[in-house]
Amino acid sequence: MPPNPYAGLAQADGAFVGTLVEVDRGVGPISNSGQPIDFYFEVEATLKGDIRETVVVKSAADGGACGIEVPVGTRAGFLLTAAGGEWEGNLCWTLDPDVLLSAAEGLPEPVTGSPPHLIVAADMGDAGLMALDRQGQIVGYGEGPFPWMVSACPDHETFIGATSDTTVKVWSFTNLGVIDEFQLDTTGGAWLAGLLCAGPAGNPLLAIKVLSGVEKSTLVRYADGVTEVVAENIERLVDTADGPVAIGSDGTVYRVEDGTGILTPLGEPIGDVQGQIVAAVPSPDGSHLAISAVDWESAAPDGRVFVIDLEQGTSAKTGFACDIYPVWMDDERVYLHDSCTSDVGLIYSTDLEVIGEGQPADYAHTAYVTDETGAIFYPSEFAINVVEVGMETGSELTRLFTYPGAMLLVPPSARSNWEGSVFTAAPLVDTPPTTFSEAPAPGVPGPDTTDPESPLWLMFVGLAAVGGVSWLLLRRPAASEATEPRG
Repeated sequence: MPPNPYAGLAQADGAFVGTLVEVDRGVGPISNSGQPIDFYFEVEATLKGDIRETVVVKSAADGGACGIEVPVGTRAGFLLTAAGGEWEGNLCWTLDPDVLLSAAEGLPEPVTGSPPHLIVAADMGDAGLMALDRQGQIVGYGEGPFPWMVSACPDHETFIGATSDTTVKVWSFTNLGVIDEFQLDTTGGAWLAGLLCAGPAGNPLLAIKVLSGVEKSTLVRYADGVTEVVAENIERLVDTADGPVAIGSDGTVYRVEDGTGILTPLGEPIGDVQGQIVAAVPSPDGSHLAISAVDWESAAPDGRVFVIDLEQGTSAKTGFACDIYPVWMDDERVYLHDSCTSDVGLIYSTDLEVIGEGQPADYAHTAYVTDETGAIFYPSEFAINVVEVGMETGSELTRLFTYPGAMLLVPPSARSNWEGSVFTAAPLVDTPPTTFSEAPAPGVPGPDTTDPESPLWLMFVGLAAVGGVSWLLLRRPAASEATEPRG
């Protein structure tokens, strides 16, 4: 997957769009795939850094070592790092040239007068959120860093997101402004692995915290500035249509009370799942939970899928050779594909009895959201797509030029109260994109090898000075002539 152009531009020392004209692999043999070689480019546009008409970029000799891997004559976009007075690039920082050009122009201006329908998390420099209307137009931005987990609050006015290992921000649906920020201490673990807003403006909130190195995870509750442990050895916190549930390391599934975090076990444990859960996916109506787990420490990977009836507390189990991501076809059918043993996926009942072969919808493998009309919105690379009501397949709603992350549906009440975003993103680059300079950078081959930092008139002055000194030395009389008396 190519890098996020917005995040890359913010991090890179230099960036340009150009065409590869030559690769210099040196005179001797390449000793290893990581050996640096020189790539020469004609520069179409400098986006960041002091990059001139032609530029040489050092990169590994082979794509397997993340070396630049484009054929001579190819136009592409590149993000660079500066090291020891040279530019360095790699395969992972090679982008579609038009995508990079678009990103360097900055974030699109928000459309005014249209309410938001979706909130999308994305890494866009100092912006971390965007609001899209029903037509896919950007109507506002929210302050970053972008949250990799988000959760809507029960007040229908705010939502929370994790922006670092222990930082949770609170945003308003009405203007995407940050209204609070919490620093959770290390109680229960060093970093966040699950998040659920359980009260107005994130007070309280529930989170899974993980203590690295000992594979220990804990359910904590944060309220009024205090982090407290609710229960230890909790692997997952899952929000369902019927309220949150938690999964213990011993396989006990619990109903979680929103405000207090109190756990109520649902049936018997399904068995040890510590560090083994691949996915925990609720059915659309919240009545069932499909759990996929793999024991990677067994002689052969031991995969299992469980379906838990969250109303009755009963469970069903079946075995697989691979890690499986359960996909719900509807409230009563779940799709499972064991790619290690078959090219075909099967549809199962909630009792894990085989119904037949099938294929889930495109959106089923994504973190999709469904609005009140039944329209389904789901992300893909550089795009948000929609399956309209009555349609069987999705279509592209909007092109984003950045990777969409977590999504939230804006509550209808918040849409009617939309005020416009209060956050203005800073430019990703110091100056707007420009075409190349008139002369190449120092040390880079080109039609004019004069160092552009040395004005031409200084060179002429230097030459004249050297010539004058030489003339004076030639005209100086010899020692014998100097002592001879004049007649």
